[in-house]
Amino acid sequence: MATGTDVIALCTTMVQDKAKETYVDADWLAALNDALRALSIVRPDAFSKTGTLLLAKNETKQSLPVSDSRLIAVVRNMGADGLTKGRAISGPVPTEEKDTFDPYWHSALPSTEIEEYSYNAEANPKTFWVSPPAHATTDVHVELITATIPVALAVLTETILYINDTFLPALREWCLYIIYAQDSERTPNFVRANRHFTAFFNLLGVKIQNEMRIAPQKVDK
Repeated sequence: MATGTDVIALCTTMVQDKAKETYVDADWLAALNDALRALSIVRPDAFSKTGTLLLAKNETKQSLPVSDSRLIAVVRNMGADGLTKGRAISGPVPTEEKDTFDPYWHSALPSTEIEEYSYNAEANPKTFWVSPPAHATTDVHVELITATIPVALAVLTETILYINDTFLPALREWCLYIIYAQDSERTPNFVRANRHFTAFFNLLGVKIQNEMRIAPQKVDK
């Protein structure tokens, strides 16, 4: 995984300040943390991770951990211990579809095995629903892929958690945008700032054109 130093090393060369005489580490650290926040808004999948979740008992409604920003996919059952690989979970199934064909699915008989899930990222990115409801007394774990909220770096030498390295060029463009944007509109650096701002979105736009947009989707097991 990349560190903050890996990201800004090229930036200092581009601004012809490798010795960091004009822009010190604190400047670059603030710019990089801002870049992480910007990237997480535009492409939350840049910070994807896979983990297990203990489901709320006797419930269809489930909540993501506070460290996650949205769901990408629910993959499979992981048993009562969270370690036992089980049945694949289908979805996402549109909630409206389930409501139409089975209006009482929220009060179905709870089970130790989840069959499918529903999710609406626009309406409620931190909540999803499972069917049948998780068992009332036995622990039910599932494996899921989520987009995590980026952790701010305290120092540049820290590792950037969960990020895919293909997004590093976009982070550099946002860092340069922040650094140059500190100057007045009457200076050449303000023009440079706008160029890097545009480059940030262009890089992500090209990536989006070649990939499916981030949304809960079926995952190859």
